[in-house]
Amino acid sequence: MRITYTDELITPSVTWPETTNIAKPELNITVSSIPTSKRGRKLLIGDLDKEVMNFIYNLREVGGVVNGKIAVAAAKGIINSKNKEF
Repeated sequence: MRITYTDELITPSVTWPETTNIAKPELNITVSSIPTSKRGRKLLIGDLDKEVMNFIYNLREVGGVVNGKIAVAAAKGIINSKNKEF
């Protein structure tokens, strides 16, 4: 059995040798939606979460690179500036 793919990504065409007695399966697949689930952890610092998210979003908008260490440092800086006891 040789599998050859056409230009379309969803519907591959399968070519079967003429000598086989196996029925050719239907492979026309249509994907209507892919189920998603929530990602990440729950937010833990209350109202400051939105400030941290806005800061990271604005940093990305102006071309900044955001990784885990930068996100944690931004959160610590915002928490320290707003609430010294946290």
